[in-house]
Parts: sequence; C-alpha cells; structure tokens
Amino acid sequence: AEVMDDDETMDAVDGMTYDGRLPDKCDDGEWLSIYEDLRIFKIAGMKYRGNLSAYVGKFRGTLVPEPKNEYDPFAIMVKVEDGKHIGYIQEEQTRIVRWLVGAEQQLGENEPTNFKPYRVTGWIDEKEDGDGKKVYDGNVYVRKKKDE
Repeated sequence: AEVMDDDETMDAVDGMTYDGRLPDKCDDGEWLSIYEDLRIFKIAGMKYRGNLSAYVGKFRGTLVPEPKNEYDPFAIMVKVEDGKHIGYIQEEQTRIVRWLVGAEQQLGENEPTNFKPYRVTGWIDEKEDGDGKKVYDGNVYVRKKKDE
C-alpha cells in the first residue's frame, strides 16, 4: 500500500477513504499497522498537559527524544507544531518508534539512541470523563523512515 502525503494519509485513515488495497491489520504488541509503513500510536500523559482544547482535531508535530528523562531514558515527547509538549509515546512503544524513525537498527538494543526531531501528524479528541471534566485523547501517525 502506498503512503501518501501526511495530510492525505491522515484523511484516509480517519475517513476510511483510502481506495487502495490495505494490508491485513497486524497486532505487533499494542500498536496498529494499517498501512505497510504507517503506524498509529496512542499519546500517553495528555492529562498532565493542561487545557489542550486549542489543539483538538488534526495537528502537525514532532517526536523528540528525551534521554535525560528521569523516569525513562527512552522517552519520546510528542510536540505540536508551535512547540507545546502534549504527551509521550507510551513507554512500551518507544523502541518500535525509534526503529521506525531510523534511530535503531534492532529493537533489542539496551541503550537509547537519539534522533533528530521527526515530523508526524496526529489527531486529538476532547471528551468528558464521568465527572464532567474535559479530558483529551490523541494519536500520532508515524511513517517508517525510508532507507537511504
């Protein structure tokens, strides 16, 4: 399956308008594979980022490694285009993301490898929890870096 420009890919994924053959959905851990070289990852920790209502809907952003993170040297921040930190890649998914962006050749490496900020697109939803408080849920779409 061909992966298109980021905006077109997001529209195709969100609106189910992609008319090419899709590979079977795979479950490699907890991440979704919809296209052969596109993965969708849930954004973790959004509840700690304050009011994100200005970012609801489609967004462009970057993945940024955070090797000095006190909890996880493999941590990868998700930032929107204006630089606001909106969350993280889930801890159990960071090695897969690092592989997708070309930072690690093998998923089994023990030392985190830094990478340049990697451009992504994503989607943020605003919902209400059981107490009527606003909560945010989001995903980022990560295309596998093409081998050079």
